[in-house]
Amino acid sequence: MKKNIIKIGLLSALFFTGVYSQSKTSSYTHISSSAQEDLKTEKFKVYGNCGMCKKRIEKAALSVNGVKSANWDIESKIITVQYNDHLLSKQGKSMDNVYMKISKSGHDTQYYKAKDEAYNALPGCCQYERAENSLQDDSHNHNH
Repeated sequence: MKKNIIKIGLLSALFFTGVYSQSKTSSYTHISSSAQEDLKTEKFKVYGNCGMCKKRIEKAALSVNGVKSANWDIESKIITVQYNDHLLSKQGKSMDNVYMKISKSGHDTQYYKAKDEAYNALPGCCQYERAENSLQDDSHNHNH
């Protein structure tokens, strides 16, 4: 008899935990969807070669507070970044911080050239052919 009561108690606890979790998830989704209305999207070129580059580039972009998603396409060399502009601005930051963070990871962007030391530290498979161009070194300020 005692075992049956314990089983019923455990099943009830699991059921109510599931219902509680579901209600929390629903409200989180609602908050998340309203927050998505504040998101902006920007696409720009980032140079790299492989899956390791993809992870490094996306991680660098996501390390900037306010960036919600980053997806770098290996073929086109284009990264799509979703970010909360209000959150970036509130911190005195802009997308410029994202460009710089990526270039500091060793990858040239269409706006900043990575420092040679950062580029040379990349694994061999990640060392893409660098174009001689007029990109700014990541130590300069960039306004576009």
